Formats: sequence, C-alpha cells, structure tokens
Amino acid sequence: PRKEDMERDCGPMISVKEAMKRLGRSQTFLMHAIQEGRLNAWKDPRNNRLWIRLEDVDYLGSPDSPEGKQLNTDFQQFRPLQIIASGPYTFDYNSITNAQLTLVKNPNGFGASNVAFDKLVLFNGETPDVTPVVLNKDVDYATHGFPPATEQAFQQSGIRIIRPPTYSGPALLMNLDKLPEFADKRARQALAHAIDRNQNGTVSLGASGKGTQFMAGFSDLLVSNWLSADDQAKLNTYQFDPAMATQLLQSAG
Repeated sequence: PRKEDMERDCGPMISVKEAMKRLGRSQTFLMHAIQEGRLNAWKDPRNNRLWIRLEDVDYLGSPDSPEGKQLNTDFQQFRPLQIIASGPYTFDYNSITNAQLTLVKNPNGFGASNVAFDKLVLFNGETPDVTPVVLNKDVDYATHGFPPATEQAFQQSGIRIIRPPTYSGPALLMNLDKLPEFADKRARQALAHAIDRNQNGTVSLGASGKGTQFMAGFSDLLVSNWLSADDQAKLNTYQFDPAMATQLLQSAG
C-alpha cells in the first residue's frame, strides 16, 4: 500500500529514520521490534520505503509499553557503587567524612587535561563551621557571607576578601499563608520604608553589603540593562522614612 493510503486507514506514518530519532534507538532495535510484531510497518511499493505507524512508535517509547516498564524497573534497581563522573574530577570514596569531601582527578573526564589541580578538598558547613577553617588558612577560597567582626579578623590575619557582584544578599521574605496581613501591599510598603537598607547591608555583610537602591524586584546591577533612564525614574525607591512607614501601617489597619 501507498503511504497516503496507509495514513488514511491507520493514521500518521513516519520513516524508519524518523522513528530512530524519535525513540533514540538504533535501526537494529527497530527491525527487531518489527519482526517481533511490536511495531507495525508497511512498505510503499513505489519506492520500497518502509513506513511505521506513529502511534506504535510513541507507544513503544512510552512508560506503559513493555520496554518502558522494563526500563523503569531497571532504572529503579540501578545502584552504581560510584557516581558516573563526566567532568575532570570524581570523589575519593575512601576519605569522605561529614566534615569534608575530597575530589581527585578523573583522567578520562571532560577537561581533565586542562585543570590545574590534581586534588580539591571541600569543607562542609555553614558560616560558623567554616570560619575557624578560614582563620586557620586551611582553605584557599570560601564563598560564605561573613559578619563584619569576622571580616576584620580575616583582614588582620592577611586574608584577602573578594567582593564580586553576587546579585543576592540578606532579605526579608513574607509567607502570606501564615501572615495574611502582609497580603495588603501597604503593609509590605511600610516595611520597605521602615528598614534602613544601607545600614542593614553593613550590619549583615560589612563592606560587601550594599543596600538595594531601585527596589525593582531584581538586582540593581541589572536594572540599567532592562530599564531605560525614564523607566528607572518612575520606580518607587522606598527611601528610609519611618513616618511614612507608620502612616502606611495605620492605613492598613
């Protein structure tokens, strides 16, 4: 039968090549599936081209097909002893502790010939855990946000502090399900006026803490890329104004 006749009787048809791409499987796999009756295929006598019903192809690749069910079973039972590392490093499994993880060179990984270190040691923990490790100079680099007193101790011991634009920082977030009073925008606007953001930045992160200027909903560093000078001028920057904060809270009840 011709392709158009087959499509009229059985629905859309696709070629073997298209089926291979759709399933991500080899031609041998498809031929076996056809021979075993798991795929219906017809040959167009005009060009001897083989056509497969699209519905069958999609079913064969679905989780409900025997192959899909077997794949799901195999995946759930897959318990590799080690991670499948594709990059330049992998775990040193003999040295893993709750405190640190060591990465060693993965010679067959992508970029392995370009990295400068044969071993990386990663320390686990939040700021209080990592602070003594930094002060002791056991690490070369830490990404934590340290309070001003700690920063001062670092600088006195000769530790260099890098202050990159991280596009983030301390914030006050409201859960409107638990605090429905903040669903009123006036209550949120009042807090914006009540907080001295420059002081907040300094207290939180020392010289790294910069008070938000535009209150645009995203980092100040990106505002000029997205908003014109005219649009920036229209933004409410919520200057520190306790009197305005009081007025807004009272109006919100």
